[in-house]
Amino acid sequence: MSAHSYHRTTDGRLVDETKAFDAGVLRPGFTLRTKTQLMDNAGATLSSHQLSDAELDARSARIDAFNAKLSDAWRDPSVPPQASVPDALDVYDNYDRRTSEAWRQI
Repeated sequence: MSAHSYHRTTDGRLVDETKAFDAGVLRPGFTLRTKTQLMDNAGATLSSHQLSDAELDARSARIDAFNAKLSDAWRDPSVPPQASVPDALDVYDNYDRRTSEAWRQI
């Protein structure tokens, strides 16, 4: 079986490759579908081991702790929240100054 299939766009019916192509180019009104295999979890092995309630609770606690750490990771505790967000006009003025003086760097 081929790794590709060809379909008529109007009704989605499977068609032969000779009907879908014209001189090596896919004709208008036809689509090409390719089978893919995702490999992002290729090294993982499945286990038939059932986790006990204590193991499930410990795993859930680790996941909750990790999620809490991620939810606060973008915050910097040493900087007050008001000072961490720059004023939009300051950002624009800084950009405008850098671009207007860029020719001096050459």
